[in-house]
Amino acid sequence: MNHLFRTTPYSLISDYVLRYDNLKKQIFSNIIGSAVSDSSWRQACGKLEDAGLGYLTASTTAKIAYICGIFQNLEVLTRLDPNILTSTIPTICAFHEQCKMASQLKFGTNQPELQWTLQELSTLQSTPSTAPKSFGTRQHNTLQNKLLDSTRQWAREEIANSFLSLPDAANRLAWFRSNISSDAGHATCFAVLPKNSYFSFSDDEIMILFRRLLYMDCHLHISGITKCCEHPKHKNCDPQGTQMFVCKKGGAQIDVHDNLNHVIQTCLSVAGFNSRREDRIYENSDKKPDITIRNFPQSTDRGRICIPLSSDAPDGRVDKLAIDTSIIHPLPGPNAASQLSLGEADRPLRAAATQYSAKNNKYRYISEQIGYKFLPIIFESSGKMHHQTSNFFKILLNTVTAGLDHVTANISNFYWTARISCCLQKSIASNLLKKYDASNGKSVRGLNFSHAHRQNEIQNQLVRLTGDVLSLRLD
Repeated sequence: MNHLFRTTPYSLISDYVLRYDNLKKQIFSNIIGSAVSDSSWRQACGKLEDAGLGYLTASTTAKIAYICGIFQNLEVLTRLDPNILTSTIPTICAFHEQCKMASQLKFGTNQPELQWTLQELSTLQSTPSTAPKSFGTRQHNTLQNKLLDSTRQWAREEIANSFLSLPDAANRLAWFRSNISSDAGHATCFAVLPKNSYFSFSDDEIMILFRRLLYMDCHLHISGITKCCEHPKHKNCDPQGTQMFVCKKGGAQIDVHDNLNHVIQTCLSVAGFNSRREDRIYENSDKKPDITIRNFPQSTDRGRICIPLSSDAPDGRVDKLAIDTSIIHPLPGPNAASQLSLGEADRPLRAAATQYSAKNNKYRYISEQIGYKFLPIIFESSGKMHHQTSNFFKILLNTVTAGLDHVTANISNFYWTARISCCLQKSIASNLLKKYDASNGKSVRGLNFSHAHRQNEIQNQLVRLTGDVLSLRLD
């Protein structure tokens, strides 16, 4: 497909490209067992770090690929004809026309003065990419990928703006922002390669996670089933189930919380730190932090990455550190005292920051009284983490990989990032599916669990897609 895009002007294949995109959308709809709206599909076509699923649209790729195909062969073309760029050859005219699409692809406008010039393309090609890279992902240093990256901000804002006209605009916007990350570490569960017990997902779990990411299953209401708990004193319980896996009363939070703490302690052990789970360090109190750690580094990377605690030793270590993990939903429950405004919804990590302060108020003072430092470890249920939590894991993983060569260190970092991400999302998906199992087969907003039906539909679409590609080649 990419060869076709790089060698054929978009105007000649536009109908085929749009048909190809529509078939991809239909296949994806069959995978998740529900029709996909245009806004959800636009989001799915974004990158993982942009709250998408990595399905690039063929229409955008085709326009950019042809520009790169011509530009990267200009040296050969100008040897054939020094004046080729000013000629009226159809392929060259198409190149100039598609360079003018820069404003549309980057800003959603059609201003002719905003276009990719030869000088800009040359500069972009020679400039090292600043896009984050993680082990196992495609390289970003090709011109085509750099041009695609330059369109990301507008595409992200277009998705956010598409929510504003919907009834639950604030919740949709807050959920979307909570899935955006600078490094996509929170979404590593969608990009893992190993298939052992830590990383394998069932078909149902993948379907649930896809739908949650696209805000298609944030309200999973089955009357009498998806209430997050039945505790009579829990006044803020969510009858629609959006909070079911962070509810303290219902048991789901215990599964997610304990599984995550187990992985964190395993990583601490690999790094060589002495740690204990739920140690009763506070006298005359029922409170107990999730994990206590001895001699944890206060900073790494020559002080550029640090946690907001003072060190206790000359080598920059915190003698006694207590951490407490919390998984918070980015959205307030329907019965919460106050609901989100659009301004609050547009603040990234709003829920994580609130929970970080609450944990500090609960534990910091009593920890300091007995000689411990305290650090909250906060995850939003979308997978995004508070920036101090991110610093904690960077210090931890730098300790794990100390002394390793660059390739081995990258592999190790990816393994632990993926394991933490997968643990959180697998636990959430598992608890959601337990609610579905309890419903005795009741439908949930059109969710279709018939694997045979879904597989047949996917196979039919793939046959059509393959046939279209074959017929185009024959033509």
